[in-house]
Amino acid sequence: MLLPLLDESQKSIGKGTAALRALQEIGPNPSRPAYEKVAKIMNDDDHPLAVLATLTAGKMDVSLKVGPRLIDLIDQKHEDWALAAKHLHEHFPKAETYEYLKSKYREPKFGPNQLTLIEAMNEIEW
Repeated sequence: MLLPLLDESQKSIGKGTAALRALQEIGPNPSRPAYEKVAKIMNDDDHPLAVLATLTAGKMDVSLKVGPRLIDLIDQKHEDWALAAKHLHEHFPKAETYEYLKSKYREPKFGPNQLTLIEAMNEIEW
């Protein structure tokens, strides 16, 4: 039932979001077809749900290192980069996450979004 929603996720963001959230709730998932569809969305830089799919893939396969992909999506300022920034500390060492977000704070392209970066840094529990 979820797989067709993932196929339509480019056209129907709401349905795709619901499917990805459901898969997150399920947690570790041995379904290869579901994981492959999530990975396809995750690796598509232009897909509006790439960040959410990355986080979902990390829940489906806890051995998957999603931190580097989240950084890629932040660096390219993906349309949902703020979600990636908010969750980065869950997938990267805290000190490195803090320094990385602080470096983005200094970049001109993130100037109008400095508050978002501060909020993401504040998510880190020391």
